[in-house]
Formats: sequence, C-alpha cells, structure tokens
Amino acid sequence: MIPEEYIIELKKKHNLAIMIPCKKVGTFMLRVFIILMTLLTNFAWAATQPHSTTPPNPPINVIYYHQQQPNVLDHISVAVWAAAAKALNINYVLLPTTDSNKAIQALKNHQADIIIGTLKPAAQTITVDYLNNYIPSDLGVLINTYTKLNPLEKIWYLLKAFIGVSFAALIIYMLIFSILIWLAERNNAHATFPHKPIPGIACAFWFTVTTFTTLGYGDYVPRTKMGRGITIIWIFMSLILGSTFIATMSSEVNSLEQQDNSLSSSLQLRGQVIAYLKGDQIALNSIHKIRSVGLACTNSIDLLQAVQTKQARAALANDILLRQVLSTHPSTQLQLSNFTINDGSFAFALRHNSQHENRLAYVLYTLEATGQINEIIDNAVDG
Repeated sequence: MIPEEYIIELKKKHNLAIMIPCKKVGTFMLRVFIILMTLLTNFAWAATQPHSTTPPNPPINVIYYHQQQPNVLDHISVAVWAAAAKALNINYVLLPTTDSNKAIQALKNHQADIIIGTLKPAAQTITVDYLNNYIPSDLGVLINTYTKLNPLEKIWYLLKAFIGVSFAALIIYMLIFSILIWLAERNNAHATFPHKPIPGIACAFWFTVTTFTTLGYGDYVPRTKMGRGITIIWIFMSLILGSTFIATMSSEVNSLEQQDNSLSSSLQLRGQVIAYLKGDQIALNSIHKIRSVGLACTNSIDLLQAVQTKQARAALANDILLRQVLSTHPSTQLQLSNFTINDGSFAFALRHNSQHENRLAYVLYTLEATGQINEIIDNAVDG
C-alpha cells in the first residue's frame, strides 16, 4: 500500500491532477464486475426461455338476419351486437341473409355460432336457444294530428251517431207500444187500426211516431179505455225517451272531432283500414287480430301518405321505426298514439349449450340495465 505522504509528494513533483488510492480502485472495479455479471446472467436466462405469444381469438361466424329493405331496426341490432362483442372480446365475421329459416338451419349445422337481427324468438328447442331481451318490437300506431272535420265528414258522423244504440232502443220501444195499442184497438176500431197484423201494427206505429214527436195529426186516435191508457203511458215514456235521445245526440255531436282525432286503444281500429309496410308480417298479423283491413305500402313515404290522405285510419309498424320515420319527416301532420300494441322483443339465437350463451345473456342484461341499449336506439332514431 502506498503511503499517503508519498502520494502527496508525487502530486507536488509531477503536478498530477488525480491519484486514486489502490484500495478505492479495487472497490470500484469490483462493483463494475458485479453489474456486468448480473446483466449477462439476465440475458442468458431470457435467451433460454421459450417465447410465449398469445394468439388472437379466432373469429366466429355471426349471421346477420335483416329484412329485404334494411331499416333502422337492422342498424340497431348490429350496433347492439357490436357493443356486446366488444364487452366479450369476441372477433366475428358478419354473414348477411334475408331468410330466417336458412339462418336457423345454418346455426343447427354448425355453419354459424350466433344469429342477430330482427329475429322473433320461437319456442326453445333441443338445438336452438333464444336470448329475448334486447330490442323491443312493440307496434306503434301512427295517426293524424288534431284537425277539424269538413262539412261532409260532420254529416257522416252525425248519421253514424243517429243510427246507433239509442236510436235502435227507441225503435224497439215504439214497436212494443204499437203492438200493445193495436191489440187494444183492433176489435173496436177497424177503420183506424185494421184487424190484420201488418197493416194494423203499421197504423199503430204511425200513431206512436206522431205522439213521440208531439205533432199529433189526429188521424189515428184510440177509442177504447185500454188503448187510451196505453197511450197515456206511452206519452210519458216518449218524454223520457225523447229527452234521453236528444241528450245522447248532443253529446255525440260535441265529441265528433275528438273521436275522429284520438285513439285510446286498438279496439277503436276494429273494422278500419290500417296501413302497414309490405312484408311486415308482424304488423299484418296484428291487423288480422284486431279485425281490421290491411293496406300494404311499399315504403315509409307511402305509409305516411296513406294516413295523411285518410286512405287509412292509421298505420301500424314497429314503434322505433315509426319514431325514426317521423324524425326524418318533421313537416308531416302526423303523430304516434299514446298506446302501443305489445309484441315482445327481438332476440339473438344460439345453439343449445353454446359457450357464449350465459356470457352474452349477462352482457345484454348489463347493456339494458345501464341504459346503453336505449342510448343506441335513440341515436339510431335521431341519426
């Protein structure tokens, strides 16, 4: 070891800037050696390890079932599936088709894994299961907004109101009293009330009508006490019936426009002409159920015009589709009624015991519970 005094002397004599003691040089070299050996060991260990590469998920075949003319419902089904597939980290290939039977058969033959689109759920089978919880398929009712009736329409509705239940009840009461008066008078007043039933009852009916209207021509007058007693009863009855009939007619007249422009249930559509989109079997089945007459329209524009021009009392189609049609045609004087015809939901179809079924059901439930499906629907309708 070099003495420290000698090092100082060397500095003075030879003007050296730095002199490292032997002890410090050895420590520094040892540290460098340890670091180099550690690095070499790590590189050698990494080189001996096999390279683990995780292959990407293989894509699955997803059949995309849609109508002949794709609409907003088809876009929604694809968007909902895309959100679900992203949450499940599923890669997929879309295979479009317009034949639901071929889609189900491909699923059974393992040519596809899932069917999406506007598919109505059927009964669960041994080979196919349905997840019925994503897009509602309720049918909306499209009607005209409030408009005043023209004179011809008012006359028509007045006639419909006049020839109604109250008018029929009034005629029945008149016939009953006509028969009673004829029975009382036929033996004593042959000239006034003939003995034969048809002409005799006809004359008595004329008498009840003139009495009811308070005209009282006097050409037919009961002669017997029984006939006059029945006539007195009829006079008081006619006062009650007349006031009731007039009140009913007044109520019908006052509510004509409201009745023409409002719908509160599908029962009011019975016997009416209902427009629907050609090929929409769901709407057509509902029209048959409510006993209405269907008017097929080739597209949404024809559907709107059928209601606007009053060729049809209303239009029946998927509620979401009608919302989208109205949003793209805001100038039309049409509106959706405050009720829908419940028709369940669209569904996904999978093979029975599919590995994706439980996970997909949970993800769809989550998307629905968090409002993401409603957000997708609203964006599609507004967009």
